[in-house]
Amino acid sequence: MNTKLHGQNRCSDRTGFVLLEVLVSMTILAVAGTALIQCFQACIDAQKRIKQRSQAIYLTQSRILDMEFLYYGMESVRRAQHHGDYRDLGFPNMWWEASVKVDRKRYAHEITVTTSWEQTNKTYSYSMTTLVPLPRYDDRLVR
Repeated sequence: MNTKLHGQNRCSDRTGFVLLEVLVSMTILAVAGTALIQCFQACIDAQKRIKQRSQAIYLTQSRILDMEFLYYGMESVRRAQHHGDYRDLGFPNMWWEASVKVDRKRYAHEITVTTSWEQTNKTYSYSMTTLVPLPRYDDRLVR
């Protein structure tokens, strides 16, 4: 008994993909690939920002230690401003500013160091503040 339906031919027995299925799957892959590439790019950008911030923290700590050493045991100063860059340390796109003022309540120099840098046409900065005690004796009596 031959039970062939009307309109059915031998080509319908083939297994394979129709052009429309291939185009839909390519579109889905393209959208997923684009999202994945954007995710990777965001991760790379975040890693660069974290690296720059870590360098800024290290350099600021180093500079603040230098300033503490400079002002430790020093008589009170009215106000001082210092600035420079980190080219000598191999960071040409980073610079620092420091301000020193006397905190009479705490009887100490208040030193604030700010390190700034440019990245992707934006300026970022990191600040750190410390207190260095003023001497508790009179220099004239020690001489």
